[in-house]
This record gives sequence, C-alpha cells and structure tokens, in this order.
Amino acid sequence: MQTPIGIRSVLPRLLCTLGLSMVALLAAPTAQALELPRPSPAASVSQTVGITEVSVSYFSPGVKGRKIWGGLIPYGKIWRAGANSGTKITFSQDVTIGKSSVKAGSYYVYIVPAEKGEWSFFLSTDGRAWTKGPKYDTKQTVAQVSAAPTAIPQRERLAFQFTDSTDDATTLHFEWEKVRLSVKIATDTKKFVSAAIKKATSNTWRPYYMAGRHILSTGGDLKVALSMLETSIQLKENWWNVWFKALTLSKMKRTEEAIQSGHRALALGKGKPVFERFFKANAEKTVAAWQNSLKPKPAVRPSK
Repeated sequence: MQTPIGIRSVLPRLLCTLGLSMVALLAAPTAQALELPRPSPAASVSQTVGITEVSVSYFSPGVKGRKIWGGLIPYGKIWRAGANSGTKITFSQDVTIGKSSVKAGSYYVYIVPAEKGEWSFFLSTDGRAWTKGPKYDTKQTVAQVSAAPTAIPQRERLAFQFTDSTDDATTLHFEWEKVRLSVKIATDTKKFVSAAIKKATSNTWRPYYMAGRHILSTGGDLKVALSMLETSIQLKENWWNVWFKALTLSKMKRTEEAIQSGHRALALGKGKPVFERFFKANAEKTVAAWQNSLKPKPAVRPSK
C-alpha cells in the first residue's frame, strides 16, 4: 500500500516536530533543578571589633527530637562545632583568645563537650581534626580555652552569634539545644589604628613632590614649585624631593643653595637602586658643574 502524496509531504515535518518535543521533555528535569530544604543549611555571622573583622561560617544542624549532648555528640571527644565540613573562623587582624595570640587568618573551630565541668573550645589549622580522635596532633592547635556551658531556652538549630562588642573585644557564643558556650575575643585596636594611620600618612609627601616636579618641568612658577617641594620634604625627606628642590633652586639662580640640596640628595640616594642606576651619575655631574660655575674665572691678560 502506497502512502498518498499529501501525507508523504507532511510526514517529515511531523516527525521533526515530534523529535523536538521529545528533546524538550527530556531536557526539562535538568533545566529546572529541584531545590529542597537542606538538613544542615549553611550559615555565617560576622562582627567588626574596632577595625578587625571576625567571621564564622558553618553548617547548622537541627535537634529533630534527638538526644544531642552525650548522645549524637559524645562527651570527651573532639567535635567540629557544626555539620558537614568543619566550622571556620576568620580574623582580619591578630586577636587574643584566652591567653593565646592568634595571627590574622582562617582556622577551624572545635569543641570538646564534658558531662560535668568546663568544656574545651579550641582553634586549629587542621580541618579534619574531629576525625582523628586521640590521634589529633595538638601542635596544630593555635588557641584553647576552657569555659563552663550555660543553660538557655531550647534552640532547634545550631547557631553562632556575637554580643557585648566594643572597639577592643567581643564575645562569641555557640548555642545548640539547651547549651550556650561563650568565648571572649580581644584585639589591640589602638595598635592597628596607629599602624593604619602611619601607613596612610607615609605617602603624603608624594602629591606635593609630584606637583613641584610638574611645575618645574613645564616651566611654571618656580616659587610655587619650590614651595611644593619644601612641603614634601617637611612631610618626608627623601632623595626625590631634595634633588628636584636642587634643580628648582638652580633654575632660580640660587646656585649655592642648589649645591647644598644636591649634596643632600646624593647622600639620601646612596644605596637606593633607582637613584644609583638612573640618577646618580647625572646628579654628580650636575652638582660638579654648579660648583665650577662659582669658581672665579682666571683674569685675562691683556695682549702686548
């Protein structure tokens, strides 16, 4: 039996349409991934202490009717203070925890719960310490404190939070089920602020130097150029601003002062790679030429 001509002409297009429909149906499940609540969702909390940022990132399990302490979490064993991967704490500046100084950086948080008495809270560089039990290498511990847990109302999901924050310290709380563990974190804000101010002001000489050098090189007002360079020197004396002050003084026909500044620049530039390589030879020749220009010229004898 032969297929009618009309049907034969439509059939290829029909098959193509059906094929594309099947591809779309097969692709639909991957195009829209099904998102469901996670058993232990990710969480994070942060606090600025003075100019130090302290942040904690963790996974937050739920109680879900289980016995937590002495059950799911055994007493006397290292625990990662969260679910899934290790709980991580990060400090943007150095801090102090208990009696331990902790360098800026990221560390893993661990807790050792006790059935009676104080619990242990410690930081380590080892992200898998909780899997090693008694074999854990304590050399990787960077800080450890003991703290007595306190009772709180039921908290379904594990959480970290900060309270009592000042410019110099904050208190980090770990809370889960009916237990809270609190640890004080301190930082030397005055020292860090002083360092930040020193760093910020150490380059204030540069804009004045650049302005004076620009005015000198473009034929501008030499008095203004000299004023800019002298201000730069007052903020931070170096061979850059002193040498260009010398050049400015020379342009102003103040040769003796130019020579003094030139010698000072040569002394300041000694051992500095840029000066030694690119400026020293020319600076020495220039200062020598200024000195020669001040020498009295020999008298010209009249011809007989």
